[in-house]
Amino acid sequence: MCVSIPMFGMIESLNLGTSSGIVLYEVAKQRRDYQSRYTWRNQRGERPTPLPTVIAPKT
Repeated sequence: MCVSIPMFGMIESLNLGTSSGIVLYEVAKQRRDYQSRYTWRNQRGERPTPLPTVIAPKT
């Protein structure tokens, strides 16, 4: 998987900790958004769809 984090201003690079924090924040935000739509659909009586997995299952 390849991830690109756009940088604006006078920033030349981000360290690993900062980059990881940004990516984890975005993953959590997208999962919260998906969960809120999933719950809303489920209350309307539609068939629920499972949350997508981010990490591949262990083999």
